[in-house]
Amino acid sequence: IDNRRIMNEAKDFYLATSPPDSFLDDHNLSRPHPERVPFLVAEAPRPRHTLDELNPQKSKHQGVRRAKWHLGIRSQSRPNDIMAEVCRAIKQLDYEWKVVNPYYLRVRSKNPVTSAYSKMSLQLYQVDSRTYLLDFRSID
Repeated sequence: IDNRRIMNEAKDFYLATSPPDSFLDDHNLSRPHPERVPFLVAEAPRPRHTLDELNPQKSKHQGVRRAKWHLGIRSQSRPNDIMAEVCRAIKQLDYEWKVVNPYYLRVRSKNPVTSAYSKMSLQLYQVDSRTYLLDFRSID
């Protein structure tokens, strides 16, 4: 009985149709990738309620928003996948590492000429709901 019910429901589930016209209107299919947006993005003017209204001079940058910038590597992959790739890369480079927590590593490499260690830390930050930033920092 359960298999018959599942088969009857599966027919409707796998019904291939085109999306409704309203779907195409609501979603801009040519939206640029967030990592490839231009440096300055013009916005539509919006009402402002600041002290700028008291200033008689108009700002030249009104209506223009500067894009955020970060140092490091940005990714939209899952955090565990990012850290797995980082560990694979540092292992391939024959670095030594210490796991401080799952998203923070201390890494070192020995210089064969001077026998001194170069050290750095790698930390993964969440930039927004789906973007992560892998930060590199040199340690003395």
